[in-house]
Amino acid sequence: MRLGGAILALAALPALAAPPVKVGVFGLFRPQRLTVKPVGGQVLEVAAGSERIELTPGRVAGLRREGGAVDCFAMRRLVSAPVVRMAARGGGAAEFVLAAPGRIERRFRGTLEVSVEAEALLAVAGIEMETAVASAVAAELPGGTPAAALAAQAVVARSYYTARRGRHGAYDFCDTTHCQFVRDPPAAGSEAERAALETRGLVLVYEGAAVTGLHSAACGGRTRTAAETGMPAEGYPYFAVPCEHCRLHA
Repeated sequence: MRLGGAILALAALPALAAPPVKVGVFGLFRPQRLTVKPVGGQVLEVAAGSERIELTPGRVAGLRREGGAVDCFAMRRLVSAPVVRMAARGGGAAEFVLAAPGRIERRFRGTLEVSVEAEALLAVAGIEMETAVASAVAAELPGGTPAAALAAQAVVARSYYTARRGRHGAYDFCDTTHCQFVRDPPAAGSEAERAALETRGLVLVYEGAAVTGLHSAACGGRTRTAAETGMPAEGYPYFAVPCEHCRLHA
């Protein structure tokens, strides 16, 4: 594959090698309060320091910033700690709805960690790689997109997630177009999920290393180099090229 003047290849990540992607969510809203509700009959284990609470189906946990700590009210108990973590029993991924009341609500499949940063709650969702890829595909491409385009988007999204971990320091990526837009995880059997599963583990590589899969809905008539987007090129010779389609149709 040739992209922006460089010869790229496809390579498969080792099975089970990719750890969950840590995505900072709702950061644009600088929330002071959050609510969490388990989905689908699951039980969420809430950990706040040495305290443990089981949040049962149909119940809601409320979180608020209290100075530099997070207060969590759940199951008629109030616990407080610098970091509150939530996951399925055993620490695995769970389905839950996270909301900043009156502002935004979104469903996630993964784990959740809430702390305080810059006088606001910082919510970080730990999302399994292929779930994150499927979510990015669903967010970026409309329904009815050809299967080949969905598969290509899945590879590009996975390459970006693989090459650019830690972009925000405390977490890997944000949930906006600054990194990759994240929506609710797509339904089982959806086109986006199939695209992720059918390309599972495949990333773009250059000289043996995964490369940042940059993409945009419209480039305005010219693509951008890694340096122009504020990312280190790291020896990858990506060149800007004219794009007649976007120039005529953007």
